[in-house]
Amino acid sequence: MMHRSRFFSQPWSRTVALWGASSLIRSVQRGTITIGDTSNSNTATITAVNTAYAYVRVLGYTSGPAAVSSQAERFPAVVLTNATTVTASRTTNGGAGGPTIILSYEVVEVAPGSVRSVQAVPVPITNGNTSATATITAVDMSKSEVLWGGLTTDSATGATDDTAARVVLTSATQLTATRIGTGGAVTPYVTVVERQ
Repeated sequence: MMHRSRFFSQPWSRTVALWGASSLIRSVQRGTITIGDTSNSNTATITAVNTAYAYVRVLGYTSGPAAVSSQAERFPAVVLTNATTVTASRTTNGGAGGPTIILSYEVVEVAPGSVRSVQAVPVPITNGNTSATATITAVDMSKSEVLWGGLTTDSATGATDDTAARVVLTSATQLTATRIGTGGAVTPYVTVVERQ
């Protein structure tokens, strides 16, 4: 005897098959990028994605083992540079014997029609300021998420209030980055994904 759902007119087996027929996610690619002690950036090559429907997020990083002489050596960000390249970077390096950064990333490509827009945006806060804004193409705030991509800084101090920053989608067309201190410049990188 075939059982039917009270919510669907099709048999359960056929409904489950339809659910599994297509996924909203085309691919997920993960990896690490190493920025050596004398480098400011490095790249990873991925299988080609459609950049209109793909985004990258940072999954954390390690920095060491050497002590840093500047916070600019410690903080990396990651961007999807093109269809086959992920780039991790920092503002400066510590030279030979300085800290090496290993950053973990994840690139997600979704099916066309599952998102309305993907916007990768840096929000630079300049020296002497506690906040900054960046303008984006209008999104529906109730269907949009902001994904963290890390941050870079040129601050030489060890003060967290200068180098720690947060980003908020403050309106349909604006992102706002905020920190407590004002020393040096800091640039958070985010991606705004608007769902259907």
